[in-house]
Amino acid sequence: MTWNVYSKLDGTATTLAETTAMPETNFRVTQGTATVLEWGRAVPFTSIVDYFAKHSVNEVTRNALARDCRETLDRAAFAEFNKTALHYVGTATAAAGVLTTNGTATATNSSALNKFHVRALVDTMKERNIPAFSGDDYLAIARPTTYRTLRNELETVSQYVESGYGKILRGEIGRFEGVRLNVLVANDNGIVALAA
Repeated sequence: MTWNVYSKLDGTATTLAETTAMPETNFRVTQGTATVLEWGRAVPFTSIVDYFAKHSVNEVTRNALARDCRETLDRAAFAEFNKTALHYVGTATAAAGVLTTNGTATATNSSALNKFHVRALVDTMKERNIPAFSGDDYLAIARPTTYRTLRNELETVSQYVESGYGKILRGEIGRFEGVRLNVLVANDNGIVALAA
């Protein structure tokens, strides 16, 4: 799979005298590539086993395969996310954490994700010109327990606003500081989805 990657303009802009012609420049178009791989496992059995079994072999096998699928995708996602050069560690509850740029988190995480951390991460990404996921929004994907402290803080902020109270009732996380907060979940069929 390939896609186009457009560079910044070559060179830097400068001031012009009134009689100077407008300078021209270019940008480069390169190709980004990715390889799509399939994963799979099977549990063989015959219909006679299912027919004579006390439990539905089909149902038991489907549930076992769905669990294996969830765990496999979790491990694969963790391995890819862990390759990033930027690692942020929450070292305090009321201040920004530590950002390392060599792919190794050198501090000890002593704070759950909270408003301070989200603000620090957003500011860092904007200062590094990291493009947003959609529009001006970054996307955060995490397990439900990762968001617990942040959700509690956001519920306190939103509890007296009608739209905020509705989110609390529906269990939604929503947006904060230009970040869409999403939970990574897997249904019984092993299909992984994002839930806002």
